[in-house]
Order: sequence, then C-alpha cells, then structure tokens
Amino acid sequence: MANPAQLPGFSGLVLIDEVENGFITDTPEMWKEISHFALEHKTQIFATTHSREFLEAIMPTVDNNAKDYSLLHLEKTNGEARLLPSRATIRGCYSKRV
Repeated sequence: MANPAQLPGFSGLVLIDEVENGFITDTPEMWKEISHFALEHKTQIFATTHSREFLEAIMPTVDNNAKDYSLLHLEKTNGEARLLPSRATIRGCYSKRV
C-alpha cells in the first residue's frame, strides 16, 4: 500500500472510526469544518459510521461538494464481505439496508 503522503495532491491522512461517536456538536457544522480542514491541508479523511442519522445530517455538505466525496459500503454475501463503491450517493446507498 502506498504511503498516503506520496499520493498525488495529498499530504496527509486522517482516519476516524465511527465518526458520530465522540463529537458532541452540531453534526453538519462539524462536518463542514472537517471538510474545510482537509481541503486546506491537502489531507484525505476516511471516516466510518453505522449511523443513518449521521449520513443524513452531512448530506448538505456532501451535496454541495460531491466531487470531494466518495462513499464505499461493506456488503456481506454468502459469508464473504466485499468493499464496494456506492451506487450513486449516500441517500442512494443507504436507502437499501446492507
């Protein structure tokens, strides 16, 4: 795996597991600030969540900056887990429970 600092255009990487836990603040505003920080510092943010409410709360930021976001989801079929790109948007991906 490549060192994230070596990826073209990015100088850093931040991993946030279950991003909705540990932030006691207004979620849309908090996510807007995290996104601004990432762009300003050329840093990629990888965040995980199980929370539909969190995904819905960040949709205004995502919708307004779609080119800056990618959504992946984990799907388990016949005991095998696969990481897949979303079908379209967070709304599209999360409307079908996987």
